[in-house]
Amino acid sequence: MKLTNLLLFCGFIGATHVAQAQERVLQLKTAKMPTNAVKMSPTPPPTPPPPPAPPTPKPIGQPINVSNVTAKMYQKKFDELTAKGYRPIKVESKRLQVIDYVDGEKPSLGYWATFQKVENSYAWVARHGLSNQAYGQEFDRMVPQGYFPTDISVAVLDGQESYCVIFEKVPNAPAWVARHGLNQAAFTQENNKFIKQGYKLRQKSSAKNGAGWIFAAVWTK
Repeated sequence: MKLTNLLLFCGFIGATHVAQAQERVLQLKTAKMPTNAVKMSPTPPPTPPPPPAPPTPKPIGQPINVSNVTAKMYQKKFDELTAKGYRPIKVESKRLQVIDYVDGEKPSLGYWATFQKVENSYAWVARHGLSNQAYGQEFDRMVPQGYFPTDISVAVLDGQESYCVIFEKVPNAPAWVARHGLNQAAFTQENNKFIKQGYKLRQKSSAKNGAGWIFAAVWTK
């Protein structure tokens, strides 16, 4: 074979191989993905950070104590102090301490309370002088709004129960249960039951009446 013909033959073979390679590349590009091929799921968006915790309440200055005052005097003091930025953090009632009763005067309930200025205070509602029924109605009204009793006191005068209570709207409040109007046996039974369920007795108040003792209490986990 002449040199010229040999070069032409080799060029033909090389061109054929190039054409075949280009055809295979084109086939790969135009090939469709099999229907059973695994598809990659899109990356889920990042989880947003949790909302910041609410600021913690912080007492400011010295507390102011109110003691052994009548219901009328207590209400006046309550109005004066709350107008100045104070709030009650504890309220209780018991028989008013009187040195000498005047003619016709009968024993009555007195009030003792502690008021404090509180920075970042939770929303609160305080009530005093409530009967058993009135306390139950107030409880049923406040709890659905997110409040729970953080301070409670019961007193008895002439066989009638009287309650003082402070409700607070605590963010992320712990699990809690509250009971009032319990006699000694019922309180002991409820206390044992809730302690077995992991609760702790947070608040307890009691007063003696003619039939024994009356209890009010709050348990929290």
